[in-house]
Amino acid sequence: MGENMNQKFKMAIAICTSLISLTVTAQLSEPPEVLSQAIVRNSQSGVESSVRLTKNIYKTETYQAQYTVQVPYQETETYMEQVPYQVSVPYTDYETDYKQEYRCENVTKYRYEQQCRNVTDYRRDCRNEQKCYLVPGTPGQCHQVEECGTNAHGQRICKTRQVCDQPGQPAQRCENRQVCNDVPYTRQVCENISVPYVEQQCGYVNVPYQRPVTKYRTETQYRSEQRTRTVTKHRTETRCCQTATRQVFDHQASYEVVVRVPQEATLAFNEQEQIIVSLAQTEPQSVIVNLQNALHSYKVIAQNILGETIVVDLGLIITPEVVASLSDSRLVSLQTTSSSAKKAGIQLIDSTEASAQIQSLYTISLFEIKAGGIVQAINTPQTVSRDQAAQMGNSVSLAKLLGKNATLLKAGKVIRAQLAVQRQIKKSAYGQPTPITVYNDILLK
Repeated sequence: MGENMNQKFKMAIAICTSLISLTVTAQLSEPPEVLSQAIVRNSQSGVESSVRLTKNIYKTETYQAQYTVQVPYQETETYMEQVPYQVSVPYTDYETDYKQEYRCENVTKYRYEQQCRNVTDYRRDCRNEQKCYLVPGTPGQCHQVEECGTNAHGQRICKTRQVCDQPGQPAQRCENRQVCNDVPYTRQVCENISVPYVEQQCGYVNVPYQRPVTKYRTETQYRSEQRTRTVTKHRTETRCCQTATRQVFDHQASYEVVVRVPQEATLAFNEQEQIIVSLAQTEPQSVIVNLQNALHSYKVIAQNILGETIVVDLGLIITPEVVASLSDSRLVSLQTTSSSAKKAGIQLIDSTEASAQIQSLYTISLFEIKAGGIVQAINTPQTVSRDQAAQMGNSVSLAKLLGKNATLLKAGKVIRAQLAVQRQIKKSAYGQPTPITVYNDILLK
């Protein structure tokens, strides 16, 4: 029975090997694909160019395939294990001890001594003195006297006059007065005072010192010991067979891709452009057009399938209408994001066509509108491209534009934000756009 099983297993292996060899043969017979080609146009090229693209088409089929399984088995293995153990390890430590030493030192002491000094003091000295002075005499006394008589008409007439007596003579007057003075004198004052002196004292004192001491600490160390254990491992075994699916070559699809450009897409004598067409991976009957190396600015207008032919119509992005819109100031504006003096900012809105063939440069300038309509520039104009503006979210704060002059942003001021737009079309049969300028006056709050 064991031999029969071996024969069946060998037969299954042989069948699987045959199937694998057939698969390799089938894969080797697949024709090469042409998934992408470049159309090169020059001054002699017409409006229509074509290339042929091919793609291999595969189908899904089932087959009997070998497969592997993980088979567990037991095995004894030897390993080393780190076993901990405790040991006492000596080490040197230092302890503070004291010893007696005979030492002498100078000590400041004090004793009392009697010292005398002369002191100036004062005593009160009084005496009697006689002082004489003249006393003036009494002045003469005056009084009014009335005298009367009769006039020629026999009338009584009286009048009053002043009559003064003779004044008295001056006299000398003397009196005793006490006169006192402070008289200085010297006396001696003695007292006991504290006087410092130095005296040497000697004796035994405790002096600290460090002495070494051997101590022990317990440390954990490890030693390697050999151990054995039984572990479950797995080995890979090949079995036959199971049903599986695979992609095999069915046929090759071929498409003629025709690219048509507008009549206006002419090239000069020494000019050429490249248009790359590729078959899409998900939709074989659809192509992807790469226009990065084209001199004209194209866009895909339509893509039609006519049997095994794929027709791609390209149109020009740069048209007279596009050139006119690039000069239209109504399509560009500066909007206020905030009128607060601390957070004032502007946002650029450009609604014109964006293309790699069109280069747009924005120059932003700031002005302060003063009383009387006087306009004064307050920043260095800054120029950015359309891509750079998009990276900044098409918005910027006034403080960033002013830099060190951001202190000029104060409530009540009027700031004019001016945007100058200059555009350049790389290749245009309809001329270049004219520069435009727009502005926005912001009243700061």
